[in-house]
Amino acid sequence: MGEKKNIFIVGAGLAGSLIAARSILAGHRVEMRDQFVHNSATRVAAGLFNVMTGKVAKKTQFAEELLDSLKGFFEIEAFAELKPLLHLMPIYRPFESGQSYNDWMAKITEPDYAALARHQASPILPDLIENPMGGLEVKTCGWVDTVGLCTNLIPILSKIGDFKFEQGAFDYADLDPETGSIKGEQEAFDEVIFCEGIGIKQNPLFDFVDLRPLKGQVLDLKFEDGMPSDIIINKQAFLIPKDKNNYTSGSTYELRYEDDQPTPEGIKSISDSVSRAVSIPFSVTSAKASLRPTSPNRWPILGRHPKHKRIIVFNGLGTKGVLQGPYYSEMLRKWLDGELEALPRGIDLARFLKKIA
Repeated sequence: MGEKKNIFIVGAGLAGSLIAARSILAGHRVEMRDQFVHNSATRVAAGLFNVMTGKVAKKTQFAEELLDSLKGFFEIEAFAELKPLLHLMPIYRPFESGQSYNDWMAKITEPDYAALARHQASPILPDLIENPMGGLEVKTCGWVDTVGLCTNLIPILSKIGDFKFEQGAFDYADLDPETGSIKGEQEAFDEVIFCEGIGIKQNPLFDFVDLRPLKGQVLDLKFEDGMPSDIIINKQAFLIPKDKNNYTSGSTYELRYEDDQPTPEGIKSISDSVSRAVSIPFSVTSAKASLRPTSPNRWPILGRHPKHKRIIVFNGLGTKGVLQGPYYSEMLRKWLDGELEALPRGIDLARFLKKIA
């Protein structure tokens, strides 16, 4: 273990919580501040993780490494009580057309794909699910209760390490980025890590970062008896079983929007997709929406400020936060502690520096 650092983290969503956990495990002192936002990306997220995405057959890059890191996080002894928040289950993706069938069948013969998915030749639950051509079962998927994870990490980190959490807004004017001093704090910080999600758009230190908010709407649904509780159905929209007859469905992907609230159009779009996918009646119990922080290349944003070495960013987890967060939080912590020589170019904050050159 290296020298113990004094670290301040802004934001207690998924990114902030994970880098706080990695920092405590590395033996550092951590103080974290968060301003509650009822529809933050972490609070609205369905928590789905899926390694086969897109309309065409495509495996997520580094899928195996990301999955290993996600599952490994919940195997850490100090976090044993968090394990019930990880729900491993397959995703069933019915073939939509002959072209979809051909695309996926060509892919799953490749070793990299065969390890993660299998062909379901005959329809499953044909009276319930519209899947006359069968489909694809993606084996290594599931969902995480992101609110439960972030909420329950706070007392765990307080118990196992030198950790302090406070609720409230962070005033950028209170920070001296050169010394790491923050008004009201007794000691300067070796690292100030900003994990603000779309809040980074108001952060003057990172006004050069091309972060692109992507609106996503999700619905909580109540079904009549008969829905399966051991698979996630993904046909135009995903259907995640949460508890008896309760499911979460979505999501929309909106680059253009008027606000961060649910809309009648979004609710109808998701509801119609669910109605086409399954035959059991349902009712909408709640509708939620949030702005997810994405980058142009859809990869996270990690790195050190080009002028202030104490100022760090961890952002851009976007639509794959659950899958990417554990892996890249560990990578960031190792890089900051000198255990990793460099960050990959595709995720390094430096990819935006041409804007301030």
